[in-house]
Amino acid sequence: MTTTPENCPLTVREIEIVKHLADGDTAKAIGRKIGLTEFSVAMYIKTARRITQAKNAPHLAAMALRKGWIE
Repeated sequence: MTTTPENCPLTVREIEIVKHLADGDTAKAIGRKIGLTEFSVAMYIKTARRITQAKNAPHLAAMALRKGWIE
């Protein structure tokens, strides 16, 4: 199991999804890769955006990269 940096407010699953967002994947593609529905992935993204106050999914990915939550 992967862990997130101590200062990261996101869950391991949210970080996994944000990594895929940073690679340019859509919610549908992410769902296929990790075995979730597109709707479930979209809800994880929505929750992560709310927690981080990101304006949209690309902003969420950029924020995670800048803060070192993902590589």
